[in-house]
This record gives sequence, structure tokens and C-alpha cells, in this order.
Amino acid sequence: MEKKLIEHINIQINKILFDEYKRLGIDEESLVLLLKLIDLSQDNYYQLDVAHLEERTTLKHPQILSIIQKLIDKQLIEMSTVRQDGNYTEVIDISGLYDRLYNLLTATGEENKNELGELFSYIEQLYGRTLSGAEYQRLKSWLEQDGKDPAAIKEAVDLAYTNQITSLQYVERVLQNTKTRDQSKSDELPMMEWLKGDNIND
Repeated sequence: MEKKLIEHINIQINKILFDEYKRLGIDEESLVLLLKLIDLSQDNYYQLDVAHLEERTTLKHPQILSIIQKLIDKQLIEMSTVRQDGNYTEVIDISGLYDRLYNLLTATGEENKNELGELFSYIEQLYGRTLSGAEYQRLKSWLEQDGKDPAAIKEAVDLAYTNQITSLQYVERVLQNTKTRDQSKSDELPMMEWLKGDNIND
């Protein structure tokens, strides 16, 4: 992903920030304020107006100042004083946020590449053959799109291999069946001995 790309697509940056705010080490109030700063900023800069932020959120003046300081401490934003039309005003620079998000996303991408490479090598060694491009893409989609755990994929591959099957299509069915069984278990209501006074909330 290009570093500048996420700066210019508000819908995407809002989604990324919503997904990754915990990894940034911020809470929900900080998230709300950051989203508002993104919405109100121009070219990554926002002329600080605490009263305006207070009107646009449920946050109070002291909370806003406290959150801004926390965001500065985490190097997600910077504040500086500039002179405009003979007057001094405080300006917030949010480019640090984009830098941190970009670093998070690229690090995650590298982790996925490593996981994919290890999984790819493992299956090739097990099968004793080179995997096709289509098989590579299937593995990649399991990790990146479906969010499959590499360990779960290996288990499914091993299970198929013990049955002398070296088809990823079969492995996919194993993964799907496992997901269905897990879902069925989670949907089951706990068995209660009502006459003995068991409480469903215990």
C-alpha cells in the first residue's frame, strides 16, 4: 500500500483506524477525537478549536485537552504555534498518525508473507512436489481474506495427507467442516438441571 494513499481516502483511513486503534494503544475516546480531526483537517493540518470539537462530540473541554496531550505523547499528532494574519494560533498536524498506521499495515503484510512462505514450504515438502500458482493463491486467500490460522491449515493438510490426499480443495472442505462443527458447538444451549435449581446466568 502506498504511504500517501491512505491519507486521501477518508472512508478507508476511518476503517483502518477503527480496526487498528487498539494496536496504536489508544482508547475509544481518543479514537473518536482522531476521527474528528481527520474529518476536519486540511492537508493533514487542523487549526485547533476546542469549542468546535466539543460541539461535534460528546467530549468536554478538559477531556479534549487531555486526549490531545495523550495523542501528542504517543506521537500520533503534533501541535505547533503558527502566525496567521498577524495572530498566533495553535495547529495540529496529524501526519504522524498516517506514519504509524502505514508502519502497522506494512509490518502486518510482512508477517503474512512470512506465514505464507513457511506454510508454502511445509506443504511442498510434505507433498514432495511444487505447488501451482493457483494453489499458492488459495493458500494466500485463506490467510489474508479468510483469516485462517496457519496452525489450523497445517492440521487440515496433515489430516488430508494421512488419508493420502494431496488436494487443497479437500483441505478446504476439512477447514469448512471444522468451522461448521465449532459453530454448532457455540450455538448449543448449556444443559441445565432445572429441577435442581441450576441458573442459566451462573
